[in-house]
Amino acid sequence: DLTGNWLKGHSKCSLASYNVTNSSSMQDMGATVLAVALLATAVAVTEPVTCQVSSAPHASSLLAIAKTYQGPSPSLHPETQLRPSEGGAPDVIQFSVLPKSFMGLDFAAQTWKADVVISLSWHDNRATRLIPAGHSEITVSEESAANGLWTPDVVVTNIDLEGSEAVISTNFRVNNRGIVNKTQRIICRLVADFRLQSFPYDTQDLYVKLASRTYMSDDLKMEAMSTADTSAEVSDLFSDVNWVLNSAKQLTVEEEDGALRKSRGELMLSITHDPSGIYSSSVLPAVLLVILSYTVFLMPMDKAFVMPRVATGMIAFLSLLTLSQQSLDNLPPINGICWLELFDVLCRFLVFITVVLNIFVEVICYQWYLPEMGHRVSREIMMLYPVVTVFTLGIVFMAKESWYLLVAKFLRIFLICGSLLFVSVWSRIAALQMKENSMEEKS
Repeated sequence: DLTGNWLKGHSKCSLASYNVTNSSSMQDMGATVLAVALLATAVAVTEPVTCQVSSAPHASSLLAIAKTYQGPSPSLHPETQLRPSEGGAPDVIQFSVLPKSFMGLDFAAQTWKADVVISLSWHDNRATRLIPAGHSEITVSEESAANGLWTPDVVVTNIDLEGSEAVISTNFRVNNRGIVNKTQRIICRLVADFRLQSFPYDTQDLYVKLASRTYMSDDLKMEAMSTADTSAEVSDLFSDVNWVLNSAKQLTVEEEDGALRKSRGELMLSITHDPSGIYSSSVLPAVLLVILSYTVFLMPMDKAFVMPRVATGMIAFLSLLTLSQQSLDNLPPINGICWLELFDVLCRFLVFITVVLNIFVEVICYQWYLPEMGHRVSREIMMLYPVVTVFTLGIVFMAKESWYLLVAKFLRIFLICGSLLFVSVWSRIAALQMKENSMEEKS
């Protein structure tokens, strides 16, 4: 009776004008709370609402509940809380990811950076209420869409948590057929899993992964707008960097990890490293240092050239150590060995061997007093060293990725054992020669 009299006498009400009396008992308080709830329902709907109890609420009943409770923001439209096919089949979200610029890879951090445009499209007839009369479509901002549109809450899921994400622009376009298009441009740093065993001949797969933060695959399905190879559209991105684009594809992936079931959309860019930059900064300088160390055997065997011969070899070795450290500093820890590391190890061994063999020649000439034998040893090294260098470098350049560890062990054993054998044989010959010279002096 109280509710009926109140509705007849007033078109609007304020709960502040309702004073609760007779609150001396818990029973009266319960009746008061029930009356307040009925008053709020009467204000929210203009016609009487008949409540029916069912085992599973349909979209219409869920919408009625959403209209009754609009949450903390009174401007939020109740339909934005329910997806278009609530209670039915999953909603299909079509997506497209187009990279506008490629900003490089960070091997140490396992990330890459890009400027991308993300396009999403879905069908929602309820969105047509936003279109003014006489117009066929409307474009709204992200702030306006948050209050009047349902959105799938799709985000980039492989963004580096320690990096940064800059949203440049976001807009929504709705047409009179109920098609909603969202276009967003962002600059983001993305996580990747680089395979560096073949560096600098490596091929990498870069991903931009999309998924809804809110909905599982039972409620929302991602679908690529086009599954064709889009390499022609993004080939210009890599024209100014040391990478070559192999393919660009948009994929849909269904992932299930326990209770987490997600439909994901992905852009996959397959790129191959152009080794020309590594050649000019690391490989060629290392080869030049190996050649420089070889020149010690081209210098005269006079005493005046003892110091220049030793200094040249040591300077070449120390320079190569510095170069190798700079070349490998930007690479993360690798399970095994990469091609560049294999090449650097070989060059260090070759230069170190020239230092050792040069000292051995100097010992023969000026400590064992066998200058003729020293000249012979130096000439043999001049002939053998280029052959060994070309042979070992050829093995490195032809080695496959699965052979790197085996090749590294073989080269170490080959060079160490070969050098020890060479020194041992000539030391034995020198010992016999010194013994023969001693006997001649005694006689």
